[in-house]
Amino acid sequence: WDGQMQNKRPRAEMSTDGAWQAWEGREPLKRQKQDFGASWMHPQDGLDKIGKKEKKEKKDKAEKKKTRCGRDPPPRLHGNLWEVPREHIGLQLIKDRADMYNWQYPFWDDSRRSFAGLLRSPWTPQQCSQFYQMIANGTNWIQPVGEKGPMPRKTAWLVQKGCDCSYSYGPFAVPAAEYPPWMIQLMSEVMPFCGFTNVGEWPDCCNLNLYTDGAATVGWHSDDESLFQGRYQDITIISMSLGVPRTFELRYLYPDESEEAVLHRFVLGSGDLMTMEGMTQKHTQHRVPKEPAFGARINLTWRW
Repeated sequence: WDGQMQNKRPRAEMSTDGAWQAWEGREPLKRQKQDFGASWMHPQDGLDKIGKKEKKEKKDKAEKKKTRCGRDPPPRLHGNLWEVPREHIGLQLIKDRADMYNWQYPFWDDSRRSFAGLLRSPWTPQQCSQFYQMIANGTNWIQPVGEKGPMPRKTAWLVQKGCDCSYSYGPFAVPAAEYPPWMIQLMSEVMPFCGFTNVGEWPDCCNLNLYTDGAATVGWHSDDESLFQGRYQDITIISMSLGVPRTFELRYLYPDESEEAVLHRFVLGSGDLMTMEGMTQKHTQHRVPKEPAFGARINLTWRW
């Protein structure tokens, strides 16, 4: 890579070949099935079925507006708090793992145990441009088409060798493709800034989105797919933005009356890293809205 890394702590040198060999020898992560009980719906047992049944039975527009999804809010689990506090369960955030870097948390909600971290680009503009070109040219982009038309952006779903799970977003299903060598090279640059210096700790899948211009968007949603169980357990999502700056917005899924107008808005530039941690996918929605952006943006979202 050209240019000098900014704010980079000393770490053991690892060649691209070394990182690839270490990754090739890694055992695929195994996700164990968990019993989340019957107190709140299990995704495989009918998120859609129960949600549709409630909508048909209640027809309560006020409640739908209040929850923004047509489902009743989940119970509060710790007195007046939505979730058990993170210090009670020992939840470690990215800022704790990578405390030598200037991670900021523009969204912090102790009651919901929900957090979003932000690290402004530690790379030079030239390096970010190289990252962008490497990804744009090295990815087999697809644009799935549903009943209402094509997805308003291009996408790809890359996974660790040995994983063949597809990725679904609403009516769209995206087939899995194995991590190419450039992905291992990119993660060797990104993951140390998130506190993951050991190859064995790296994420085993990545969702990529290409926004060709300001009209390319993603609407309000939560990353609560059953594959990751983000509605039932703490999960960490790491994202990287490359290309033109775009606005990222986050809002409460089950807002209290005083929170209905609350909107958290961030402008993500090229090379910026952002996280969503804890129970953020249970309690919030996020989107990339339309705007007069001239130029393309790529977003990578790593998960476990």
